Amino acid sequence: MLRIKEWAENKPKHIALFAQHSVILIETAFKLLYEIKKNAPFIQLLEDKPTYNKWLNYYRNHNLLKDYFDNTFLNTDKFFSLFFNYLDTFPEKPTSNTKSHLDNKSLEEAYQAGLDVIELELKGNKPEYSPKQQKALFQPEFIFLFKVFVPCVFLFREHPTNLYRRARLGNLGALDNLLRIDKAILCDPRISRHIYLASLEKDRTNLERLAKAVEGSLKDKLDLQKTKYILAGFLSVFSEKLGHRLSASDIRALFDAVAADMSSSEIIFTNLSDSPEAFAHSVNRERKFWEHY
Repeated sequence: MLRIKEWAENKPKHIALFAQHSVILIETAFKLLYEIKKNAPFIQLLEDKPTYNKWLNYYRNHNLLKDYFDNTFLNTDKFFSLFFNYLDTFPEKPTSNTKSHLDNKSLEEAYQAGLDVIELELKGNKPEYSPKQQKALFQPEFIFLFKVFVPCVFLFREHPTNLYRRARLGNLGALDNLLRIDKAILCDPRISRHIYLASLEKDRTNLERLAKAVEGSLKDKLDLQKTKYILAGFLSVFSEKLGHRLSASDIRALFDAVAADMSSSEIIFTNLSDSPEAFAHSVNRERKFWEHY
């Protein structure tokens, strides 16, 4: 039996399901963030490069990404469709006494579908994607999610829409951060105007800072341990919103279970060196970000 299945035995399935997938996917996310830090040219993977207006619209209208996700995965993938359809029926203010949702047929099907996907991945096999899904993986929306959305949240701890808005208002920090991951924002007239104004200043400090940002190196370093804390904080908040908050020890035990099940992984889930108390402190610190996200 998978260790992650044993871990889930005494927990609500809807929470165990999401937590299991989140931690399994952390390895992929970590590899991806590493490539982003090297400024990997994801946009070059596209056969048809998006116009800058279309690309910048992903900042302005987050519903474009939601519609993409819904049409590509939610409406065509068994696991995603079952799980999110289940969430649609969940009470707005669930409690630990919410029983009617913990044993319904749709949830059982979603949970088993999720375990099937995880077991397939642990055996080194890739999930089968429909032709529509395969095509969608090389669409601008997908590239934007990983090139912009992921580093904005995990490196800069801010939604890309908010970061873009502050950059357009001339906030130097937001400009610096955004320029390091996405050169397309140079096409925004308001942003280019701020750079022009910086070039007119006698003090060249701001211009030099922005010039370094355009070079594309990310100054924030994200290691696997920090990634775990960020994810742990998210799982703590998300599980609470679904009526059963996972404790820090629950989350740490899940990391250990994944480490056991992924023993042949390229990036091993090494033991966290800090004490349970220190881990709990880190989780609480990360909760503050996710509670206001």
